[in-house]
Order: sequence, then structure tokens, then C-alpha cells
Amino acid sequence: MRMMVATSVVRNVATLVGADQEGKPLDESGPRRALLEQGRRWAAHVREPWIVLVLVGCYVFVTLVLGIPIVGLVARLLLRAAGVRAQLGWSLDEPLASADQHVGYTVLGFIVRLCDAAIYVFLGKLITWGSRLAGGRPLWARHGKRTLVIVESPTNHQMLEAFVSKLFAQSYSFCSLDVHGASGVDHFVHRFTHRVSRGVLIAVGRPDGRLCCLAKTEASLILACKQAAFIANPAYSMADDSGNAPEIVSLGHNPFKPAGVVSHIALPSSQRRRFVDELVYEKLHEVQGELTLKPTRVLNTITTRMLTELTSHGYRSLAHQALRGIEASVLFHAFKELPMGAHFIPREDRTRAVVPPPAANLIAAIRASSVMLRETAGPGSDDPHERLAFATKLDARTHEIQDRQLILQQFYEGRVAALERYISFCVMFHAMAAESSRPWLLRPWNIARSQSNLRVATTAAPVSASDASNDSETVLSETRIKLRLMAIKLRRIISHM
Repeated sequence: MRMMVATSVVRNVATLVGADQEGKPLDESGPRRALLEQGRRWAAHVREPWIVLVLVGCYVFVTLVLGIPIVGLVARLLLRAAGVRAQLGWSLDEPLASADQHVGYTVLGFIVRLCDAAIYVFLGKLITWGSRLAGGRPLWARHGKRTLVIVESPTNHQMLEAFVSKLFAQSYSFCSLDVHGASGVDHFVHRFTHRVSRGVLIAVGRPDGRLCCLAKTEASLILACKQAAFIANPAYSMADDSGNAPEIVSLGHNPFKPAGVVSHIALPSSQRRRFVDELVYEKLHEVQGELTLKPTRVLNTITTRMLTELTSHGYRSLAHQALRGIEASVLFHAFKELPMGAHFIPREDRTRAVVPPPAANLIAAIRASSVMLRETAGPGSDDPHERLAFATKLDARTHEIQDRQLILQQFYEGRVAALERYISFCVMFHAMAAESSRPWLLRPWNIARSQSNLRVATTAAPVSASDASNDSETVLSETRIKLRLMAIKLRRIISHM
């Protein structure tokens, strides 16, 4: 426990908040920079309604006060450039002003004014789309107030929901957001599946699925997020990050980014010591040979080389025999793009055990022709689904070693990793609120205060403290008297017996 606190909590929290234990500022790290940028990005969504309202008001004031609607102004400039002296439109104030000109100019004036009226009607949507294009934000999200859903553990999402609500407690109605919380492995899908719409902000805190006891939890959480991400309106663009679906941002120690997630912020995890199952996965992944890392790539390379070079040298029978061997081999039938397939095959017997003799001879010939089938043997995939597949291929003894780590890993998730995710979300949401609290042309609100002021009870108590103490002494004395009487009666009964 002391080692976890020293290597994980103290160092990582200092990195995330940007200050050490003594309050001295630290250099901005990558995770903290990503948290602040994401908070400011979501702040642009929150501030959007007021910005659009201000820009619409400016356009209306300028065009009406100066009498220069944009379409009418352009039309008049074009007519003057063409040397035409005509008055566009017809007005009830001066019905005879355009009586001496051609009726075509009057009709053209009506069309120009109709276009200006349409611009006034749809000006809010046009400015919203323009601001989103200029800021590189999703285009097709719904207009208006945003909704934030925090998907985390029960403790974290309740505390974060209260924290964000506190930050926006004094916000303006046009520069605020609705906050909800849910547990990703419990009621998120059931409660929010039918509430998800275009532009909903979903903040997901993912446990570290690289640990054996948390792989299923993260996998189920990713599945829940995908169910929310697949809720899209077919009337709009289906491209990624177009605003047609909810904007999902995940956060966790596992750097794996699943499909459907717009952005993922990987928290620092290199400071802590690794668990046994992480070491086992890495070592067994390194032991795997070049034929067991990516079998599909190996198969494609073998068949391509066979058809191009071996057949050109007249080895058609050998190529046909090798092709049949590969099709009947474990490479073709058993391996399904998993990074594990022969964990416990000895290195010297690996080729012989995986590939039948005809294909083995072909591979030897390819190697002799300097065709290298290499793959980077790194620490393996961070995908929790592949970690689960890896765990199913371990023997009973290795499973027993992993089971001994379950309690410690659960403790790490509930007390260390969850705390770091909570602090990370606090940093991101604080940046979002701080950026949103300064609307244009208005006084900024204080994110440190709330409208829920403390009420001091000033009404006098109906019973004084002295009376309560006297009553307790009276009850105590009466109890003693009753006990003495009972003791006297008991002695009399015993003496008569």
C-alpha cells in the first residue's frame, strides 16, 4: 500500500494538477495539457448559445439601423456596377416611388427582400454552423444547451456530478449545461440509451483493462460506450466526429482507444510497479515467434512469394503441395488475428509444431531467399478483449498465480486508479467551467461559489441544556432507587425460602 501511494498517487497527482506536494508549480505534462485542452474544447460547446445570440444581435442591429441587409446590399452594388439606376422593391409607405420603372426591378426587389428575410429567420443556425466550422468542432450537433453524462464508478460519478453542478451553480441559463451521472457497467445503458442525442457530451472513466481482474470490466464499459455511439441520425452525415452521434471522451490508464471514442486521454502509469499478470503477458508475447505474431500476414507473404517466384522456376507441383499444406495448417484454420496462438510451444519446435512439413519446407526456402517475416515483439496489445483471449489460453498454474493478484488489483482500482481518474476529471471540468464562466459582454460568475448558502438556525431550542442535564440526573437517581428496592425484595424472598 505504501509503495502504491508513493509511486502512483503522489507522483501522478502532482503531474495531473501541475504542482508538487509543497504547492510549487511543475512543468506542464502531456496528460495535464490534454485535460486542459479537452476542457476548453467542451467549454466552446457550452458558450456557443450565448456567442451565437450576441452575433445574431450584432447582425440585426447593423443591418436594420444602417439599412444594409446583406442580400439587398449586394444586389444594389451589382446594379450600380452595371450602370442601372433602379429602386429594388415596393413599400406601402411609398407605393408610387417605383411607378415609373420597369416592373421587373420591382419583382427583383421582392426576391431580394425574401432572401434577406430567410437569412434573418435562419441566422442563428447559419452563425452556429459558421462558428463550428471555424473552430473545427462537430457540425451536426444539436443547437442549444448541452447535456453532460459522466460514466464512472458509483462513487466517482456521484462526486463528479456534484462537483460540476457546483462549478455551474451561478452560471447564466444560456451558458450552462445539464449534468447526469451513471455507472458504465450497471445502469448507463438502461437509463441513457433513449436519452442520447446529437451533441451529448459523455465523459467515460475506464479502468485499466491491462490487469486480468479488470479486463472484463473495461470490455463491458467499452461495449456500453459503443452502444451509445451507434445512436446516430441517418438524416445527417455518418462521418466520424461530425456531430451526428454523442461526443465520447474517455480517460484512463490504459492507452488503448476503442472505436466510437472521439478522444482518449491516457493517464500516467509508468511510475507504479507492474503486476504479475502484466509481466506474464509481456514475456509470453516476446517468446512468440515470427510465425505466431501475425499469422495472416505470414500467410499472405508465403502465398505471394510462392506464386511469384517458386512457380517461375518450374516448382509448380511443390507450390501446389505447399498451398494445400498451408490451407490445412493451424495457421489458416485456427489463428484468428490474435497476438497469441502458441504461447507454450518451445522456440526450437515452433515452426515444426505450427506448420506441416510441406509448408515448413516452403518457409525454409523463403528464408533462404532472404524473405524475412518480421514483426515487432513489443509488450503486446492493450485491447482488453485480446487480454481476455490471452487469459483463456493460460494453463491452470498461471491462472492460480493471477488469482492471487485479484484482491490487490481490486484495491488498486478502487483506491488508487479511481482516485487518479477523479482528480483528472476535476482538472478537465474545472478548465471547462473556468473558460465558460467568462461570457461576452457579461460579468463572469464565480465558479467557487454557489447559490446554496448556509442557513444558520437562530430559533431558541425548546429545552435548555441545563434542563436536559437535570433530567438525566433525575432519571439516573430514580433508576438507582428502583434497583435497590428490587435487591431488598430479592433478599426477603431468599430468606423465606
